[in-house]
Amino acid sequence: MIRARGFTLLELLVALAIFAVIGAAAYSGLHGLLRQRAELDARARRLVEVRRALDLMALDLFQIVDRPVRDALGRVQPALLGAAVRQPWLEFTRTGWANPRALPRPGLRRIGYDWHGRQLARLDWPALDRVDASAPTRTPLLDAVTRIDVRFFDPQRGWLPDWPPREAADDPGRAGLLPGAIEFTLELDDFGTLTRRVPVAGAGRGP
Repeated sequence: MIRARGFTLLELLVALAIFAVIGAAAYSGLHGLLRQRAELDARARRLVEVRRALDLMALDLFQIVDRPVRDALGRVQPALLGAAVRQPWLEFTRTGWANPRALPRPGLRRIGYDWHGRQLARLDWPALDRVDASAPTRTPLLDAVTRIDVRFFDPQRGWLPDWPPREAADDPGRAGLLPGAIEFTLELDDFGTLTRRVPVAGAGRGP
C-alpha cells in the first residue's frame, strides 16, 4: 500500500514565494501597459485637438473677404488686421456662415484669434459693425502654446510682418486691401513648431 505524501511547510512557503514574485511581475507589467495606453490615448486626443485647431484656422483664413467694418466708435477697421505683437493677433471678416434656416442676417462674420496665458482662442463677434463695445464670444482652442507668429504675402512687397501695410494705414477701408496668402506659426510644448501657409480666396489685387 502506497502512502500519500503531502507538501511540507517549506515547500508551501517556496511555492507561495514563487507565486508572489510571478504575481508582482505580472502586476508591474500590466500597470506599465495601462500607463503606456493612457499616455498614448492622451497624446492621440492632443493630436486631434491640434489638428482641429489648425484646420479651423486655415478654413477661417481661406475664406477672408474684402469687407471692412466699423468699431464701437464708428472708425473704419480693415477687412484684415494682423500682427504677432497685437491683441487679438488676427482679426478679419470671413464668409461662409451657414444659414440653413434662412434667418435675416448676412453670411459674413467677424472672427479673431488671440493668444493669452499660453492659450490660443478664437473670437467671434455678434455683428460686423459694432454699435457698442460688446465683447466677442471667446472659444479656447489650444493650451501650452509657447510662441506664435504670423506674416502676410503681398505680391509687390513679398512677406510682411504686419497687415495692412503701413502705407495703407490712412485708408483702411480701401478696396483690395488683402494679402495673397497668410502664414501662421505656433510653437507647442509637446509638438514643437507647426507652420501653415493659407491662400486668401477673397484676395484681389494687392494695395
